[in-house]
Amino acid sequence: LLHTQAHQVAGYDIGFLPDTIKGLGTHDILQGAENNDIETLFLLNADEIDYKKNDATCVIYQGHHGDKGAQYADVILPGAAYSEKSVHYTNFEGRVQKTMAAVSPPGEAKNDWRILRALMDYLNIETSIASEEDLDMALKETHISFKNKNSLIENPWFFLEKNADIDKRIDFKKPLSSCIKNYFMTDPISRASLTMAKCAEEIIL
Repeated sequence: LLHTQAHQVAGYDIGFLPDTIKGLGTHDILQGAENNDIETLFLLNADEIDYKKNDATCVIYQGHHGDKGAQYADVILPGAAYSEKSVHYTNFEGRVQKTMAAVSPPGEAKNDWRILRALMDYLNIETSIASEEDLDMALKETHISFKNKNSLIENPWFFLEKNADIDKRIDFKKPLSSCIKNYFMTDPISRASLTMAKCAEEIIL
């Protein structure tokens, strides 16, 4: 089962889930914002959403290519693209890999963790993370997948009970199929590329 978002596998591995952090899922967050139940909506590199803007919700967007998420934003915090930062990525297998920055971020753009660290200072949230090395060490200490970079972590299999609570929006009567209609336009960087646009045009035609 392949995930459609690059961050989903890592999110599962580190437990960044609504039930774990006592929060809401994406669908409920967007619904709450539309209903004016959420005062502030923070979009962290969230460019694959369908959000109906309303004046009561303040939208903060942190990202790099100013895609869909930035179109709704009241405040934009410019982050660095993948080629502009040294960070960890988890591929669809669950393998953690470290990349090195190829170029510096343009203008006032910064690495995502630096922006979040500055926000913590502004909100008076205490943290011991003051450098990229501190962040790497914290990830290694708290998550097994980061202790074993470039390796696969064996995950336990389990069976769902017959009456398990499964997302009611999933129709299991329909056959499984790909939800991607245009592979060349599945991320904000590709959508901003003239070359990828030409590739997509060739394939569609």
